[in-house]
Parts: sequence; C-alpha cells; structure tokens
Amino acid sequence: MRSEEMTLRTRRAVLAVATVLALSCTGGGEAATTTPAASIPDGWEEHTFEGGAVAAPPDWSEVAPIDTDDLTLQGPDPGDGLPPIARLQVTERDGTPFDQLLQLVSAQLNLQFPDVEPGESRSVELPGADQAQVGTFRYETQADGQPVTLEERFVVAWYGDDGQAQMRIGGPAEHLTEEEPTIEQIIQTLRFDGD
Repeated sequence: MRSEEMTLRTRRAVLAVATVLALSCTGGGEAATTTPAASIPDGWEEHTFEGGAVAAPPDWSEVAPIDTDDLTLQGPDPGDGLPPIARLQVTERDGTPFDQLLQLVSAQLNLQFPDVEPGESRSVELPGADQAQVGTFRYETQADGQPVTLEERFVVAWYGDDGQAQMRIGGPAEHLTEEEPTIEQIIQTLRFDGD
C-alpha cells in the first residue's frame, strides 16, 4: 500500500514539474492547406492539433492538456516508474532567431534546475516544416522527496507563414533511454500544415 502511495505521489510531482516547465505561448494560426502525412508505422494512431499532427503507438493515449499544451500524450506505465509524456504547443514566432530557440529552452530550464545538462542537438526534416531541430536535456529534480533524473527531447519547428511549434517528450532518464527508438519514431511522424 505504501509503495502504491509513493508511486502516485511521485507521478503527481513529475506532472507538476512538467507543468512548471511549460513555455509561455500564444495561439497559432488556422491551417489552410494539408501537408502529406509523414510515414506512420503500422498500428500507430495519429493525433491532430491546430497546425498539424503527430502519431504514437497504440499504447500511448491522449490525455487532458497540461497547462497551455495544444496536445498531451502519455505513454504506457513502465511498472517501476513514471510513464513518458509528450507535450506539444503551437505559437506564433516571437522574433527569436530559429538557431537560438534551443538555447532559449536551455536557459528557461536553468531557471528551475541549475544542473541542466544539454545533450546533442541536430536538425531534422519534418513534413511541412521550414526548419526543425531536436535537442536533449537532462536534469535532476525531487519527486516525493526522492531524487529523480529526468530527460527531455525538445523539438522546435517553424512552419507556414509564422507558425512555431514545440514538442517535448520527457520522463525518467532510464526509461527514455530504453524507449529511444520509439521516441525517435514519434518525432519523425510530426507533420505541419500550412498557415
């Protein structure tokens, strides 16, 4: 019973941390054209948001949006920790140069977690996106009084006339490492429609 209580409290704490880390955003524009879908693995389900869509395995489910998310997905319960969470927000571009967006993410994370370790960042090609990058960040936090190492993949993309989107997929670092092929496939299914 005590173990179940700890797991529930730990999940609530990590969800609270994810909410605190949400980047501020404004509403995106309406989609006027449709971009062909990315290659979606058999059996995966596509989830739409204003401005595009992303696909995930059937054991991932759409949940109530956290904070200002346009779409929030939750992965399967690993049984010994927290499930991964994918959060997507659509905004209008705010004047920040594209090549500085991941630096801005790092700076915002550092406001909450001074030990943030940025990992690799790389460009990715996504249907309908003018530019897209993915970066990895790892940091320590406390959940129910216990230290937890979290890891997040941040995807930032520009699309259409002035659309900007951010998708972050995060969870306990050891589970994210185990799920790396699935996380990468989810990123590759992200597509954007024109403004």
